[in-house]
Amino acid sequence: MMISSMTLHPIVKVADESMIGKGLKALELSHKSCLILNSVKSEILFMPHVECETDSIITSDEHHNIR
Repeated sequence: MMISSMTLHPIVKVADESMIGKGLKALELSHKSCLILNSVKSEILFMPHVECETDSIITSDEHHNIR
């Protein structure tokens, strides 16, 4: 059985709103350097989210279609 596509919804939780940009950057860097993501041939949609301890959820405006 072959998986034709998958969607990843990684979440990073940060202490305060000033760290939201750093959280999104960390998620971006992690998906670019992930050995597993770079090894599969399936279509991968990467939809990162950053949660702040104040319960705000920030979603990246960019959804990355890796394949």
